[in-house]
Parts: sequence; C-alpha cells; structure tokens
Amino acid sequence: MIRAILFDKDDTLLDLTALFREPVRRMAQRAARERGFSDTPAWEEAVFLACGIEGDHSRDGSPIVSGTDLDAAKTLNPLLAKRGLAPIDAKDYSRILEQASAIGQVRPKNGEDLPHWFSHWKKKGLLLGLISSDTEDACRTCLSRLKILPFFDDILADGQGLPPKPDPALAQAFLRRHALSPREALYVGDSESDMRFVKNAGISGILYRRPAPEVLPEGAAACISAFSELDALCCREA
Repeated sequence: MIRAILFDKDDTLLDLTALFREPVRRMAQRAARERGFSDTPAWEEAVFLACGIEGDHSRDGSPIVSGTDLDAAKTLNPLLAKRGLAPIDAKDYSRILEQASAIGQVRPKNGEDLPHWFSHWKKKGLLLGLISSDTEDACRTCLSRLKILPFFDDILADGQGLPPKPDPALAQAFLRRHALSPREALYVGDSESDMRFVKNAGISGILYRRPAPEVLPEGAAACISAFSELDALCCREA
C-alpha cells in the first residue's frame, strides 16, 4: 500500500528553465560588465547553453539540472578564457543563482493544477515529501509561490548534513522519520539521476516526462505525463 509520495522539485513541480532564465541572464550580464565587454544576445545565449538552458527546456545532465549553483557559475570561466579574460569568482557568482527562487519565474511544470492535486492527496491521507538538491529555504520559497507549501509533511534538501542525490540518504531519512518501508513510497522525478536515486533507495520511481522515452531509465517503474496519471497509479498501488 502506498502511504507517501515524494517529489523532486525542478522540472517536476516547477518549470526549471523559467526559474533560472533570469538569474542566469543576470550572471551573464554581470560577467560582461565586470570584464569590460558588451553584453550581447550571443554572449547570453552562450552562457545559457553552458549552464544547460536550451530554448524552452533544460538539458538533462547539465549543471542547471544535475549540478549545484556553484557548478553552473563555474561554466562562465571557460567562456571567459576563450576571450582571453580573467576568471570570475564562481562562489560569488553562484549567489545570483541562489536567489532563483525569489527572482526567477516560478510556474507549475506543464501547467499542472498543483493546489488541486496536493489538496486531493492530503485528503486521501497520503504523506507528501520533497527531496531536492536545492537549499531548504529555496525549496520553501518555491513551494510557497506555487501555493502548495502547507501540504508538505517534510522537506529534505541541501544543507541538512546528508549527501545529495543520487545517494539514497535523503530518501532513507524520510522513510525513517515517518516509519515507512520503501514499498510504501513513490518518488516522482524527471531525470535519469532521479531514477538512479530511487533505485539506490529501493523506492519505486515514477518518471514524469513529456514525451515518454522509448525505454524507461533504470529505476523507473512507470512514466507519467500528467499528475492525473500519478493519482490513478497511487489508487492502483493502494
């Protein structure tokens, strides 16, 4: 019986590209200003691509998707080196990206009616958790802006003393806190890394992606393209 649903945040609950487009642009603009060259559309596009933003989607495995804010900020330095310019302090620039939850656009992935679904699942008595590589403060800000923060029973995030995904520690901590077995939880995520994470934890992984891949990644028990399908899956599992 399924008693809990755990969620990834970026590109599962919210649109990651929309969240990071403005912070990445500000990072590009600052680098151009401080290194004394023109901030052109071509320069900004180069920074977007280096971070992992390609048009209206983010590239799986890129710094924005799988790395940290510091990893994304570090992508500026090879671009500056090509211009013969000194590197930036990536840690300092990463602070711009750390503000993404406040300055970026926070909108539901695929236009999902998140308040409806999370209210529905709470009424069914399900525990709801978030497991993210972002900081807890950033997670709470995003969930608040999505109008679903009150529905969460637990948030496990970066900075809580546990190794990040795909290490299973965060999932195992949630299971211990709520006296659950791995069979009683599902984890919904959008990436191959998310599915490796749940495989390591022994939890069933639900890949949330449009369109569905021809072959499910290792660790994924099913693929959904809408939260209505997740609800039906929970009913079947129950």
